[in-house]
Amino acid sequence: IKNKPFAKKFLGASVAGPVFREVADKLLSTDPSLAGKGPRPPLRADSSEYYYTGTLQDLRKVAAAINISYQDSGGKAGWGAWYKGQTMPVLSDKGVVTGRVPDVKGMGLRDALYLLENMHIKVQATGIGKVKTQSIEPGMAFTKNQTLLLELN
Repeated sequence: IKNKPFAKKFLGASVAGPVFREVADKLLSTDPSLAGKGPRPPLRADSSEYYYTGTLQDLRKVAAAINISYQDSGGKAGWGAWYKGQTMPVLSDKGVVTGRVPDVKGMGLRDALYLLENMHIKVQATGIGKVKTQSIEPGMAFTKNQTLLLELN
Protein backbone atom coordinates (compact mmCIF):
# COMPACT_ATOMS: atom_id res chain seq x y z
CA ILE A 1 0.00 0.00 0.00
CA LYS A 2 1.53 3.26 -1.07
CA ASN A 3 0.89 6.22 1.16
CA LYS A 4 2.62 9.55 1.68
CA PRO A 5 4.38 10.03 5.03
CA PHE A 6 2.48 13.27 5.70
CA ALA A 7 -0.93 11.64 5.11
CA LYS A 8 -3.32 11.52 8.03
CA LYS A 9 -2.93 7.73 8.23
CA PHE A 10 0.44 6.33 7.17
CA LEU A 11 1.41 3.72 9.76
CA GLY A 12 0.88 0.00 9.15
CA ALA A 13 -1.70 -0.44 11.89
CA SER A 14 -4.01 2.18 10.42
CA VAL A 15 -3.40 1.54 6.70
CA ALA A 16 -2.41 -2.09 6.10
CA GLY A 17 -4.11 -3.55 9.20
CA PRO A 18 -7.70 -3.06 7.99
CA VAL A 19 -6.80 -4.47 4.56
CA PHE A 20 -5.18 -7.56 6.15
CA ARG A 21 -8.23 -8.11 8.34
CA GLU A 22 -10.58 -7.95 5.34
CA VAL A 23 -8.45 -10.48 3.42
CA ALA A 24 -8.21 -12.79 6.46
CA ASP A 25 -11.97 -12.61 7.09
CA LYS A 26 -12.66 -13.46 3.46
CA LEU A 27 -10.30 -16.45 3.57
CA LEU A 28 -11.78 -17.79 6.81
CA SER A 29 -15.33 -17.40 5.52
CA THR A 30 -14.53 -19.49 2.43
CA ASP A 31 -12.61 -22.23 4.30
CA PRO A 32 -13.38 -22.47 8.04
CA SER A 33 -10.75 -25.22 8.48
CA LEU A 34 -8.12 -22.45 8.24
CA ALA A 35 -9.26 -21.04 11.59
CA GLY A 36 -6.89 -21.66 14.48
CA LYS A 37 -7.72 -23.74 17.53
CA GLY A 38 -6.75 -20.93 19.91
CA PRO A 39 -8.99 -19.33 22.52
CA ARG A 40 -12.13 -17.67 21.26
CA PRO A 41 -13.70 -14.58 22.76
CA PRO A 42 -16.63 -15.34 25.10
CA LEU A 43 -20.09 -15.21 23.59
CA ARG A 44 -22.25 -12.32 24.71
CA ALA A 45 -25.99 -11.86 24.50
CA ASP A 46 -27.16 -10.21 21.30
CA SER A 47 -28.10 -6.63 22.08
CA SER A 48 -29.78 -5.87 18.76
CA GLU A 49 -33.40 -4.80 18.86
CA TYR A 50 -35.84 -5.67 16.10
CA TYR A 51 -39.51 -5.22 15.32
CA TYR A 52 -41.13 -6.70 12.20
CA THR A 53 -44.81 -6.71 11.33
CA GLY A 54 -47.08 -8.43 8.83
CA THR A 55 -49.81 -11.01 8.71
CA LEU A 56 -49.51 -13.70 11.37
CA GLN A 57 -49.70 -16.35 8.67
CA ASP A 58 -46.74 -14.84 6.78
CA LEU A 59 -44.66 -14.37 9.92
CA ARG A 60 -45.20 -18.03 10.86
CA LYS A 61 -44.20 -19.13 7.34
CA VAL A 62 -40.95 -17.16 7.65
CA ALA A 63 -40.18 -18.77 11.02
CA ALA A 64 -40.80 -22.23 9.56
CA ALA A 65 -38.68 -21.51 6.49
CA ILE A 66 -35.66 -20.41 8.52
CA ASN A 67 -36.31 -23.01 11.23
CA ILE A 68 -36.27 -20.82 14.33
CA SER A 69 -38.12 -21.35 17.56
CA TYR A 70 -40.24 -18.54 18.96
CA GLN A 71 -42.86 -17.78 21.56
CA ASP A 72 -46.25 -17.54 19.82
CA SER A 73 -48.77 -15.31 21.55
CA GLY A 74 -50.57 -14.36 18.32
CA GLY A 75 -54.07 -15.39 17.40
CA LYS A 76 -55.34 -17.52 14.55
CA ALA A 77 -55.46 -14.80 11.88
CA GLY A 78 -54.82 -11.12 11.42
CA TRP A 79 -51.83 -8.89 11.83
CA GLY A 80 -48.90 -9.56 14.10
CA ALA A 81 -45.45 -8.40 15.11
CA TRP A 82 -42.07 -10.04 15.79
CA TYR A 83 -39.93 -8.51 18.47
CA LYS A 84 -37.01 -9.45 20.69
CA GLY A 85 -38.10 -11.24 23.86
CA GLN A 86 -36.04 -12.08 26.93
CA THR A 87 -34.87 -15.48 25.70
CA MET A 88 -36.31 -15.90 22.19
CA PRO A 89 -38.27 -14.00 19.52
CA VAL A 90 -41.92 -13.33 20.34
CA LEU A 91 -44.81 -13.31 17.87
CA SER A 92 -47.77 -11.28 19.09
CA ASP A 93 -51.13 -10.17 17.72
CA LYS A 94 -51.33 -6.51 16.63
CA GLY A 95 -54.97 -6.39 17.76
CA VAL A 96 -56.62 -4.72 14.76
CA VAL A 97 -60.10 -3.58 15.85
CA THR A 98 -62.83 -2.53 13.42
CA GLY A 99 -63.58 1.19 13.68
CA ARG A 100 -60.26 1.99 15.39
CA VAL A 101 -56.99 3.15 13.84
CA PRO A 102 -54.55 0.22 13.81
CA ASP A 103 -50.94 0.50 14.92
CA VAL A 104 -48.96 0.39 11.66
CA LYS A 105 -45.60 1.40 13.15
CA GLY A 106 -42.89 -0.96 11.96
CA MET A 107 -44.85 -2.05 8.87
CA GLY A 108 -43.67 -1.60 5.33
CA LEU A 109 -45.72 0.83 3.25
CA ARG A 110 -47.39 -1.96 1.25
CA ASP A 111 -48.80 -3.68 4.36
CA ALA A 112 -49.80 -0.38 5.97
CA LEU A 113 -51.62 0.76 2.81
CA TYR A 114 -53.42 -2.56 2.47
CA LEU A 115 -54.61 -2.52 6.05
CA LEU A 116 -55.57 1.18 6.22
CA GLU A 117 -57.21 1.48 2.80
CA ASN A 118 -59.34 -1.62 3.46
CA MET A 119 -60.61 0.25 6.53
CA HIS A 120 -61.44 3.25 4.24
CA ILE A 121 -58.68 5.47 5.64
CA LYS A 122 -56.85 7.65 3.12
CA VAL A 123 -53.08 7.56 3.41
CA GLN A 124 -50.36 10.11 2.66
CA ALA A 125 -46.82 8.82 3.13
CA THR A 126 -43.43 10.50 3.16
CA GLY A 127 -40.03 8.82 3.20
CA ILE A 128 -38.97 5.25 2.49
CA GLY A 129 -38.62 2.12 4.61
CA LYS A 130 -40.84 1.17 7.53
CA VAL A 131 -43.50 3.31 9.20
CA LYS A 132 -41.88 5.41 11.91
CA THR A 133 -44.82 7.60 12.98
CA GLN A 134 -48.51 7.96 12.20
CA SER A 135 -50.60 11.11 12.60
CA ILE A 136 -53.55 9.45 14.35
CA GLU A 137 -52.69 7.43 17.45
CA PRO A 138 -53.47 3.69 17.38
CA GLY A 139 -56.80 2.81 18.96
CA MET A 140 -58.42 6.17 18.19
CA ALA A 141 -61.78 6.29 16.41
CA PHE A 142 -61.80 7.61 12.84
CA THR A 143 -64.29 8.70 10.22
CA LYS A 144 -64.58 7.09 6.80
CA ASN A 145 -62.13 8.57 4.26
CA GLN A 146 -60.19 10.43 6.97
CA THR A 147 -56.56 11.09 5.97
CA LEU A 148 -53.72 9.53 7.95
CA LEU A 149 -50.16 10.80 7.50
CA LEU A 150 -47.37 8.23 7.67
CA GLU A 151 -43.69 9.04 8.07
CA LEU A 152 -41.36 6.27 6.92
CA ASN A 153 -37.74 5.83 7.88
